[in-house]
Amino acid sequence: MASEKLVAKLNSNFVTFLLLSLITLIGFLSVRTVFIGGEIPGWDHGFHYTNAYLTYKYFIPNGNLLGYDSWHMFGWLPNLYYNPGTTFFIAFLYVALSKFLDFSSTYNLGVILSYILLAPASYLFVYSISKSKLAGLLSALSAITIFEQEDSWYDVGWRQIYYIGMWPERMGLVAGMFGLAFFILATNSEEKIIKRSLYLSSSILFTGWAILSHVMMGVSTLIAIVMVLVFKIISVVSSSGKPKFKVKLIGDYTFTTLVTIALTFSLISFWFIPLLQTNDAFHGLPTLTWEVGPSMAQYIFNSYPQYFNIFLFIGPLVSIFRNKRKSLLTWSLLVFFFITLVIIIFGTSFLNESLLSSVYVYSVMLTLLLFFLVPNSFEVFMPLSLSVLLLWLSTGPRTYYVNILGFGINLYYFPFFKYLGFSKFGGFARYVLLAYFSIVVTELFFLVLNLSRNKNVQNKSTSYAMPILVILFLVVAYIEPVLAGITQNTDLLSTESSRKFKFIEDFPLQNKISKMLNFLKTHDIVNNNTYILMQDPSNNFADWINYCNTHFIYQTSIILNKPMVGGIVWTRYITQPISTSEYSKFFTLPMSYLSTHMDEFYYQLKELGITYVMTFDVDFTRALRDDGRFMELYSDGTFSIFKTLNFNPIIEVNSTAAKITNVTIMPNYLKFTLKGEVNSTYEIKIKLVNFPSWKVASFPQAYSLSLSSYSPHVLFEVSQVWGLSVEKLIPFMLIRVRPSSNSTTFTLVYEISSIGDIVTKATLIGIGLDFVVGLFYFFLKFKLGKN
Repeated sequence: MASEKLVAKLNSNFVTFLLLSLITLIGFLSVRTVFIGGEIPGWDHGFHYTNAYLTYKYFIPNGNLLGYDSWHMFGWLPNLYYNPGTTFFIAFLYVALSKFLDFSSTYNLGVILSYILLAPASYLFVYSISKSKLAGLLSALSAITIFEQEDSWYDVGWRQIYYIGMWPERMGLVAGMFGLAFFILATNSEEKIIKRSLYLSSSILFTGWAILSHVMMGVSTLIAIVMVLVFKIISVVSSSGKPKFKVKLIGDYTFTTLVTIALTFSLISFWFIPLLQTNDAFHGLPTLTWEVGPSMAQYIFNSYPQYFNIFLFIGPLVSIFRNKRKSLLTWSLLVFFFITLVIIIFGTSFLNESLLSSVYVYSVMLTLLLFFLVPNSFEVFMPLSLSVLLLWLSTGPRTYYVNILGFGINLYYFPFFKYLGFSKFGGFARYVLLAYFSIVVTELFFLVLNLSRNKNVQNKSTSYAMPILVILFLVVAYIEPVLAGITQNTDLLSTESSRKFKFIEDFPLQNKISKMLNFLKTHDIVNNNTYILMQDPSNNFADWINYCNTHFIYQTSIILNKPMVGGIVWTRYITQPISTSEYSKFFTLPMSYLSTHMDEFYYQLKELGITYVMTFDVDFTRALRDDGRFMELYSDGTFSIFKTLNFNPIIEVNSTAAKITNVTIMPNYLKFTLKGEVNSTYEIKIKLVNFPSWKVASFPQAYSLSLSSYSPHVLFEVSQVWGLSVEKLIPFMLIRVRPSSNSTTFTLVYEISSIGDIVTKATLIGIGLDFVVGLFYFFLKFKLGKN
């Protein structure tokens, strides 16, 4: 039959590779227009771009990837506290490609790769659980689809990457899918030690990368790995065999899982250990939990054609139908499972949260019981169970109270839960569901194909018609919306003039922002020893015609090579309440308030070392113009720049008889000169966060020298946005010195290190040796086979 020949061709490794390459190329062509000559707009891109640039320019040359950024947030560690994986990826990619691409193009390429690499990752995941190349190809195609229903905030698709700039989440998803797939391949290779060790090493590398790229995608991957273990154990328990052999096999699976998780954390311990050591003191603000609530699952179920959800029910039916061990118990459990699915899909609006949570848990338990009864359907029940579990977790702590058989358990009291971004579980669940749909579609196709081959089918025309009808159904119901999403919602078929995905330079207002920044740079207005406070325009002008949602203003520091205050929000960092400037706020206070309380505003500028202010708020601009303590330096009708008449330094000494000169403030590095009397004791305030690992030295060597902390005076001790205690949380640097000379130069160098550095290096060496041994083994095998 022609269908059999088609299946045979799809099972060819060469044909599969060509088709997968074609799908990946289609993904690249769909978004290629962000790669030709500008910067990508979208909320967080300016933030990620800046962190990657600082890593390339300063942190890598210093041999310290967890470097200190002295130019933002009053001093912080971007690679310790915000998704360092993608930052490292761009920085090292530019190191490799700097002879061919500028930094902006390299950043754009990295963003594109995060989008298109989900195609091979999803293929490998589906292939690892189903051994179906056709299902893998369908999954790869759906992974790069922008469905009409896709949401910009929760779906981890191209719209989220482009409009919101959350591409670290996508890169974490890519790495997580690869890590999960390699883990499954490893557990399926019990007898082949070399191949298994290579798969496990690959799983460790990718899972570690997933955690570094996006913590929630990494956590999702670890949950998925544990879920695979659970299914493997159930498979062993349900199979026939000697108890001693079963115990050995279960122990082997458990040991493999624990080793994988342990080595994953040892691989990233250079980052993970300093994070644990400092998180509560510097980063533990409960600001952004991404808690959407029970409706979060609906965002996922509605993020693709809604009739796709019928495959949630078809998958178990097909599995049970083709299984020889059908029983009344199996069908009964299936009915109960279908009831839980219906409640999950439609019951959000009328069930209380505790009951809904219990339904989720019962649904997962039913998938485990069904798999116990139908143990050869791993490829259906594992992704189905995993997606339900992740959807439940994505609803957030309001639904974490579970009532099982009358016993109530509140899972929210787990200590680490308060740090989670709950809705982010939904993004991983979405692509597990799309992978699952691809498997069910393929299973349905082969089921009908096998039925048409059945000898009991006497009518030959019927045997041909059945697979043809199913293929038509699959094309219309599944493949057509996928292809329509790619062709209609991307730039695959667009020309330069009709492209959907513009650059930030294409928005008219960006021209004014560029002129303003060029004015600051050309006139060298901003002194090295002070901050410029900048209002973030990301939300105020964002109509996506005149301007876009973007934190481009965050790039001010790498344009001027000088420190600034303002820009990105939601970093959880201790200075967040006073260092962000979105939504028409300075120091988390509305500008409408500050416009009528200029004395308080002026005092706060002095206390925090801010001399320059850029704003576009009309009332606030008028208030600054009317206040004699400010001088307007620049205005273009939209943006204005003001300077306080009194200079407010970042580094200042507590004596009018002494002064600070020759100030240099750079990432990882501070240098300045104190001119004062010998044997006098001075206090030098540095309005940068005193993060552990700063080392201070003086020349000539001072009689006494110490580095400690002080808390700046924040007028409002409780943040007006987050309701958090602010003032006492912020430790700025304080140097006490008794100089031995009238002129003393101080150098502060940031050098963070921990036992994690050694552990990470040891793990990398071990993984590297594993790959070397594996490649050598396969090379010898190839040579011997040739001879």
